[in-house]
Amino acid sequence: MKSIYFVLLYLVQKVLALHFYSVPGDTKCFYEQLAKDNLLLAHIDVYKETEDAQFVKSLALELSITIYETFSRDEIVFSQQNSPLGEFTFTAMRAGEHRICITPKLPEKAVRLRVFIDLSVSQVDVLDSKRLTDITYLKNRLVYLISTLEDIRAEQNIYKLHEDIFRDQSDIVNTKIMLWSLLEVIVMIGVCSFQLKYLRNFFIKQKAF
Repeated sequence: MKSIYFVLLYLVQKVLALHFYSVPGDTKCFYEQLAKDNLLLAHIDVYKETEDAQFVKSLALELSITIYETFSRDEIVFSQQNSPLGEFTFTAMRAGEHRICITPKLPEKAVRLRVFIDLSVSQVDVLDSKRLTDITYLKNRLVYLISTLEDIRAEQNIYKLHEDIFRDQSDIVNTKIMLWSLLEVIVMIGVCSFQLKYLRNFFIKQKAF
């Protein structure tokens, strides 16, 4: 037979903590007053008791989670059936009292379960503001990185320009050196030819005498 337990939660800075014992197929519920656009985040851990009185997790465990609006004739506004994951999120569309019911399911029926629930309630606009802040930070960071890359690229272009100028100047200097060397060789050849011609004429005149 389905039984319902009403649990008083302890609220500290919009964070709720709860732990209780249950059995497979037993539904336990608690109430939470939510404002419009409140975001409810829940994490649930369920452990089953072993023969040596130890509590361990079971891969066969499934959870059914249902949320009702008590102010609207217990209208179901959230239902997550046979989920192996102990997490869910819910956004309140209207302000008022909500009943949150959790039913653990296991093939084994005669086993005791230990359930831990952590809930946090926050405003959607607060999360959106944080998300907007993160996006703004990332955008500014991206702009900074792009600016840095552009500066690096500009410096590389300057270095390349300097290298091109230096290479052109080096080519000009090397060309001048080669021209001067060629000119010196031509002059030396001319001087040597003149000296050889002068010496030949000198020896010819000596023989004539």
